[in-house]
Amino acid sequence: PDAIERARTRTQVVAVARSDRGERLGQAGVEGPNVYTVTGDLMAAAAYRLAGGHGQTPGVVGPAEAFGAPGFAELCAEVGLQRA
Repeated sequence: PDAIERARTRTQVVAVARSDRGERLGQAGVEGPNVYTVTGDLMAAAAYRLAGGHGQTPGVVGPAEAFGAPGFAELCAEVGLQRA
């Protein structure tokens, strides 16, 4: 999608945690810019932080491992993701 289309749409993500018996344990959600925009912005911001030596774990790891949970939350907020 072009910039105009991306500006008209937003992202919403909901995660539900369940026990091994299927009982609902909790729910969390985020919302923010268009998924294409937020993905590109997250990748660029993460690369910038890693290039600046701000990674916590070397190698191929997920974002929470790379930056720590608080660091990943800051990164998400930086690109416009907010808790829903």
